[in-house]
Amino acid sequence: MKYNNVLELIGNTPIIKIDDDITKLKHIEIWAKCELFNPFGSVKDRTALRNF
Repeated sequence: MKYNNVLELIGNTPIIKIDDDITKLKHIEIWAKCELFNPFGSVKDRTALRNF
């Protein structure tokens, strides 16, 4: 994907499903939020944006 500026990335952190083969939990879905994809690697990016 292409973005016009870094502000478009804030608040759109991807969420991925962890595979059953990794967790060994067949009847439970585990999802993880990929905070490392935030523009500055911080969970506070959205808060910082609101301060502007």
